[in-house]
Amino acid sequence: MTDRPPAPLLVERIREHARTIPASLAVRAPGGELTMAGLALRAERIAARLREEGCVPGDRVVVLGRPSLAWIEVMFGAGFARCGFAPVSTSLRVDELAGLLGDAGPKLIFADGEFAGQGGCPREITVQLQELDEWIAAGPGVGEPDIPQGDDLFSIIYSSGTTGVPKGIAHTAADRAEFVHGRGRPSLQPGKTSWVATSLYTNLSYLGIFSPLYWGAGISIPERFSVEGFLKACREERISEVGLVPVQVRRILDHPDFDPAALASLEFTMMSGSPVDLAVKRKLVECWPGRIVDAYGSTETGGIATLDIKGDPDKLDTVGKIIPGVEAAILDDDGNRLPTGEVGEIAAVTPRPMTGYFNRDDLTDDATWQDQQGRSFLRTGDVGFIDEDGYLRITGRSKDMIISGGLNIFAVDIEAALIEHPAVLEAAVIAVPSERWGESPHAIVALRQGESATVDKLMAWLSPRLARTSWPVGIDFVDELPRNALGKVLKRELREPFWADHERGVA
Repeated sequence: MTDRPPAPLLVERIREHARTIPASLAVRAPGGELTMAGLALRAERIAARLREEGCVPGDRVVVLGRPSLAWIEVMFGAGFARCGFAPVSTSLRVDELAGLLGDAGPKLIFADGEFAGQGGCPREITVQLQELDEWIAAGPGVGEPDIPQGDDLFSIIYSSGTTGVPKGIAHTAADRAEFVHGRGRPSLQPGKTSWVATSLYTNLSYLGIFSPLYWGAGISIPERFSVEGFLKACREERISEVGLVPVQVRRILDHPDFDPAALASLEFTMMSGSPVDLAVKRKLVECWPGRIVDAYGSTETGGIATLDIKGDPDKLDTVGKIIPGVEAAILDDDGNRLPTGEVGEIAAVTPRPMTGYFNRDDLTDDATWQDQQGRSFLRTGDVGFIDEDGYLRITGRSKDMIISGGLNIFAVDIEAALIEHPAVLEAAVIAVPSERWGESPHAIVALRQGESATVDKLMAWLSPRLARTSWPVGIDFVDELPRNALGKVLKRELREPFWADHERGVA
């Protein structure tokens, strides 16, 4: 820790940029673009309108829509109004959406027209993003700007694939500002442009929007990710920085039009969200321009470790060194701290973790481990060890979660849906390797005696019960699932045949 004053908050930084670099690009997105002065003005007008609608600091504002300039404007308007911003996935089932909205308890919802009035998205508190201009125009104008406070609720990021209980990961305005303030880079400054490649409701995109604008750089947001779009943006917009999930990196490297010269403007690339194959890392060392960092952490903890892929070519099988200011602990099954080299669950204490799971103190308590000094570490659910050189290695996952293309898929959700089928006795869902997504869910099913079912019939059963992103890529049938003496399913045994010929196991 340092004795420096608190980092300026994001709202303060945007207002400063509007004064000092008013004509500099702030946002380019489907629907148009804004300068720094334009973004500040729109955010102030939306904030004034939110206050007129009765929003007070701490109220939640939800956005449910595809990438657009209006989406970004609402995000900053909520911050200027000192409201907590909660982006929601557009791919949720109706009941999943209703659960998330019930948990967030939003004062207002901003949604694409197709979602208004659906899935617990009541029309009386819903503003259509396509009608944002009219909604703003009905208000008082700019109004009296509010002064943000560090302890304001700033964002709630909902983890995808919930187990029936929404888990909103809450951060304050100071949490977000302090996290970004210590991570300035030459690629983040006025005149530079960062490309936001991942789904806007994820934490990776949230920081990909927040960080450049905090430092005065602009952001460019495509309607959807495509390799062709990325290559074009690098050529025409001179993209200086990008955050990608590994599946996107693989798609870029494998594309027939890939040419390192096309990415010449890139100064910094961050990969996060899921494990990265050694072969991909090695190829990046050979042909990807600029600095490349593999970042390990979670929305709950923030960054824990980073690997400079070009700077540490002999450590590509790790996720890097622990970030300065972070302390990691490796825990055994009884919560005891393990020494260097021994495998256990990874926990960490970081400078700016989440304030907790929104409305769920019980889940926050479950995720917390305290050391003998009374410091609170957050459990990651990942299993690994710290080697003799201080590099963190991931060997598995204690949370039964599959990370597919950067999206979190909880095995228990798929298992619960399978077990509802009258022919299914028990089911286990594991991660299997996928060239496209890194890993994907695969189900192993034991049927009830005398019952029968086919893969097609079970997939038809799952289709209306799960989001498409959670559908298993395959289903195998067995007589019974392997279990230990305590009756726990031995998923490691189920995984082994699928991962035997791969350089890494599930991580």
